[in-house]
Amino acid sequence: MPCRHATDQVDWDRPPTSNWSNQSWTTLSACSFAKISRDLTASREANLAALGGERRFRLLVQGASDYAIYMLDPQGRVTNWNTGAERIKGYSSEEIVGEHFSRFYTPEDVEARIPWKAIETAKREGRFDSSA
Repeated sequence: MPCRHATDQVDWDRPPTSNWSNQSWTTLSACSFAKISRDLTASREANLAALGGERRFRLLVQGASDYAIYMLDPQGRVTNWNTGAERIKGYSSEEIVGEHFSRFYTPEDVEARIPWKAIETAKREGRFDSSA
């Protein structure tokens, strides 16, 4: 079979399918190639669903004004701050995000290293409850 030339009719502009795919082209010879496509539609839909769930969770946390809900990084810096935390703790998110959570403790507790003990407990046990 002779090689196709640029003037031959090849449907390069067909409308895209609704599937998301990963495509790999391999040259087999000067005149031929192989194309392998893997359908990623289900994977993409799962990723979009997870993002939607994450957005709903974020909206839920941000809307909770009766509870101070915030997140810390492993070193104890505030990474997320909701409106309830702003109302209860008195800091805006601009003031507190990036700051160490030891700001919420008394000078005596900071001197006794209570915030750092809390982080170690959370790392070891998966949680820390200051009301215990």
